[in-house]
Formats: sequence, structure tokens, C-alpha cells
Amino acid sequence: MEEPSELVLRPGLSRFGWLFGSAAALAALGDVMLYRGTGLPWLYLGLAALLTGFGCWVLTAPRMWLRLSPTGFEYGTVLRRYSFRWDDVAWFGVSEFASHRWVVFVFAREYPGDERVRRINQRFGGFDRILPDTYGYRPVALAELLESWRFRHTRQSEPGTTAPDGGA
Repeated sequence: MEEPSELVLRPGLSRFGWLFGSAAALAALGDVMLYRGTGLPWLYLGLAALLTGFGCWVLTAPRMWLRLSPTGFEYGTVLRRYSFRWDDVAWFGVSEFASHRWVVFVFAREYPGDERVRRINQRFGGFDRILPDTYGYRPVALAELLESWRFRHTRQSEPGTTAPDGGA
């Protein structure tokens, strides 16, 4: 099967259950307050609407998508968009913390920049960066997909062989 020239992955729904659940709880609480005529129902209903709007924006905004191309990959967070070349990355893997498994990556030795963030993340979890979502994939499957693209477009090493503890 031929690889697409670009692959675009949208944020998955699995990580947003807590957000939409919180919005539903706030809406229910606001509705009860409104019915009883007590408290600040409009505050709770407004917060529920804001959380729902934010969740919908994250799920649909193109800046939040993960884009893979022969030159590299891009992903976004609420604050900014990140773009890296495949040569910038030494390996992709999976790390577990905060009761979730996340896809992480370590920059190649030659990669300049992000020293402060890299130093903090290396001390914290042994990686340089973390992807904000798994984009509908299981973490291991996404790390393997990213490793295969990295390997295919850099020929640096075998996929997953440089990551600690089995890597991807």
C-alpha cells in the first residue's frame, strides 16, 4: 500500500469525556438552581456553555490537528502551533503519568532550541516533548505510526530501536 503524501489526524474524543461531563454537571446544577430560584444559576449555565464551546473548538479547529508530511510534522495546542522536521527527532515513544499514556518524543542531539523545556521534561519524564492528544489512536499505535514516518523520511535508525524501555 502506498503511503499518502500527507496525513492529517484530528483530536480524538476519548480525552474530552471529562470536559463534556463537567459541562453537563454544571448545566444540571445550574438548571436545578434556576428551578429552585436559588444560587447563581446563570454562572453555572454560562460556565457549562463555555466548556462545551471550548471542547467543540478543540475538536474542530484545524490548528489542533496533527499533520504528517514527508518533511515533518505539526501539531497545535491552545497557546501555539509547533512544527518539527523528522530529522529533529531521535525517537517517539509512550510515557505514562497522570493516569494516562501519552506519546512523547526526544529531539536529536543536533536539534537547537527549547533547552529549558527539554531540561524540565527530561528530569520529569525522560522525554523532550509530549503530544497533546492521541488523535483517535491508542498511544502505542500512534508512536509506531510516527516512528514509521520518521524512519521512512530520515533513514536515521530502525523504528523504535533507540527509545528506552522498548520505545514505541
